[in-house]
Amino acid sequence: DIGICASFDPIAIDKASLDLVNSAAGIPDSQVGSAGPSSEKFKIVHPKIDYNEQFNYAAELNIGSIKYNLVKS
Repeated sequence: DIGICASFDPIAIDKASLDLVNSAAGIPDSQVGSAGPSSEKFKIVHPKIDYNEQFNYAAELNIGSIKYNLVKS
C-alpha cells in the first residue's frame, strides 16, 4: 500500500508513482516478490520497455516534467 498521489503535471505524477513503487519491497508470491527496495520492478515484469524513454519524450513534447517534489502529509 503506497498511498495516493495528486498533481497537475501528468508526467511528474507518473514518474513519482513509478519511483514510489520501485522504492517499496516486492510483494511476496508476485512476479517481483524477491525484488527488494530500489529495484526496477516494472523492468522485471516488462524487460523490453524503456519507460525512461517515454518520460523523456513526453517532457520533450512539453506535456510535463520528470522533475517533481514529493510532499508527504
